[in-house]
Amino acid sequence: MKKDIFGIVKAESDYLRSFLGGIYENLYLHGQARTICQNRAITILKKILNKYKGQKVVIGTHGAVMTLMMGYFDRQYDLDFLLKTSKPDIYRMEFDEEVLMETERLWKATPA
Repeated sequence: MKKDIFGIVKAESDYLRSFLGGIYENLYLHGQARTICQNRAITILKKILNKYKGQKVVIGTHGAVMTLMMGYFDRQYDLDFLLKTSKPDIYRMEFDEEVLMETERLWKATPA
């Protein structure tokens, strides 16, 4: 029986993706609509990018908020991406002004 990264049986995982994908636009995160959460995160991220222009900055956040921030700049970072991330996970995002230039996964999961 094939399992995905969460240990969920493949058929259940496909159902979960299908179900969540249908409500993703209205997904609530800690009581906030997905779009409201994304807007709040992006507002802060843009302030950080402007304040620390040309510098290296580390931001820690939950996977869902990370995905919403990344998805704002590049639509490939969506629900399917979130469901495939490991917990924890680390990504490096490189910006030129407020334009996302490059994303790189830094986290290397060790075998159990």
